[in-house]
Amino acid sequence: MDDDLKNFPYEKFPYGGVIKEVPVWEMVVKSVIYGIITISSLFGNVLIIVIVMKNKTMKTVTNYYIVNLAVADLMVTLTCTWVTLVDNLTEGWILGAFFCKLNTFTKVLSLVASVLSLTQIAYDRFFGIVFALRARMTERRASISLVIIWIFSIIVALPVLIYRQLKSREWLDHTERWCDDDWPVEEEVVGNFTRTTMPLRTAYFVSVSVVLYFIPMVVMSLAYGVIILKLKTTHIPGEIMDKRDEQQAKTKRKIIIMLITILAVFCVCWLPCQVMLLYTELRGNRSKLEDWYYHFEFAAYTMAYSNSVLNPIIYAGFNENFKQGFEHYRIDRHDTQRNKSLRYGAWSMECKFEYGGVCAATGSATGSGCICKFLLEVLQDVTSAPTIIESLSAHIIVSFTGWFYNCTVLIEIHSVLTSTAAKGCWNQ
Repeated sequence: MDDDLKNFPYEKFPYGGVIKEVPVWEMVVKSVIYGIITISSLFGNVLIIVIVMKNKTMKTVTNYYIVNLAVADLMVTLTCTWVTLVDNLTEGWILGAFFCKLNTFTKVLSLVASVLSLTQIAYDRFFGIVFALRARMTERRASISLVIIWIFSIIVALPVLIYRQLKSREWLDHTERWCDDDWPVEEEVVGNFTRTTMPLRTAYFVSVSVVLYFIPMVVMSLAYGVIILKLKTTHIPGEIMDKRDEQQAKTKRKIIIMLITILAVFCVCWLPCQVMLLYTELRGNRSKLEDWYYHFEFAAYTMAYSNSVLNPIIYAGFNENFKQGFEHYRIDRHDTQRNKSLRYGAWSMECKFEYGGVCAATGSATGSGCICKFLLEVLQDVTSAPTIIESLSAHIIVSFTGWFYNCTVLIEIHSVLTSTAAKGCWNQ
């Protein structure tokens, strides 16, 4: 049957399909959405990598895996986001054989690398907290683990690179091009018809989805559940904890909440893609996909790509070091010669006061002055989430539009922070 289709003289017949025509408004809306996703992801993830690489105190095992997640997000942003947009807005596949292979390969590669990185973080935290095995994962072991993660991810994604092909068909009045899989085919007799199937392809994609997505998500969720119970039962009621132990416990809880948030967001953002994948492979009817599927497909990919934008926001929201890194970047880029503008306390995370070695806020003598930091305790409670988003969105706006930040963003941030008390004044 396949041979008959291959030998059919398509060039003698007019194209019988429907040529895609996308309205202008739809092109504009989708382009704006994907433009925001691309720019925000590039800015946020590059900055995460720079912050960790330039700050010695940030070079921890967990942060190495966070950098690995950022690298995976950048790969998706640079090689998949715009490709999906172009494919959705144009007729057929116009990007050639190279991007036909690279697009799907990068999606699988990034998904596997991200899941394994999250799994390794959960593993390290689980044994470090539940069984109190400190320094179980050293920087050297973490580096080796990251190399293994990428090698394994490449091996898993390699079949896609091999079997993904650009196909074309010449009609009398139209050239049809599409990107599809060309796995080994088996014939199945159904009644009077012979149907071709690709059992290896089905086994591959179902295995990737179940073994490298659903099962790890369940295992990591259980692991973090045990970790939370352990942290809750560590402190005996009535026992007095000193400030150092209390601060360490608080920091540990905050890190765990951040990691759980990263996992939950990743799971939600990539879930529609996994549902779509299983549907295409396991549906009984192998005829042409329904029209609604293509709308769902675009929405699913949009959610998956948005994960690359949300991760840096989560890091900056839950981790004070990342938050200050974003702030320092903004200050270095826009305020190098304008330190006097930092007197607007609502605008800066830290401002330096030196009056003859006396702290301006407390009057206490210091050797070289002090640093007064305005800490936003926005993540102590879940209800502070809108404030986080508003503040961080303002920071991103500033980074892309430097000329605008003295006006609109300053007013926006000031309105957000007017009710926040300035806390702490300690030696630099």
